Amino acid sequence: MRDAPGPARAAGPGGPRRADLPCVPDLACGPAARHRVIRLGACPESPRAARGFTARTLASWQLQDLAADAVTVASELVTNAIVHGRSPAARHGGSPGPGAPGPGEPPGVICLAWQWHGSRVVCVVTDENPVGPVPRCGDPGAESGRGLQVVQALALAWGWLLVGSGGKAVWASLPARWRPGS
Repeated sequence: MRDAPGPARAAGPGGPRRADLPCVPDLACGPAARHRVIRLGACPESPRAARGFTARTLASWQLQDLAADAVTVASELVTNAIVHGRSPAARHGGSPGPGAPGPGEPPGVICLAWQWHGSRVVCVVTDENPVGPVPRCGDPGAESGRGLQVVQALALAWGWLLVGSGGKAVWASLPARWRPGS
């Protein structure tokens, strides 16, 4: 799994705990700020926030040429986390849909991270559900169901790993084509 980004790597026995994942608003950290993270709620506004965060992150790294693909990948992975990322325990008791909170229940927590590793930029989205994503053969007339196919078409590689908190990290690697002053 050499393509796996930071949050998916083991941080001792049992892998990382949720507290080990840096989930704070728009944080620049790591060597030369090549790791940025934002914490999002499992709500309809989060894909838009993910797109803006992604565009700002890539602009700060002078990787604007990658922005269109990266914004699409981030939006698709965050949308999947909203729809499918609630923990099974949080969903028991008749919540209205696979990812929707029940009445009075707070939305789940999603973290979006971007990491720049030399020739690759990696998008990582964590959520509370340990069940891995499964690409579907979307019905041509359906309004949803093709997000992972889009991610697969744009990414060099993608995958998912369990995190120690009981959730998962879904990642996608894109080529970094850095040009100074671009």
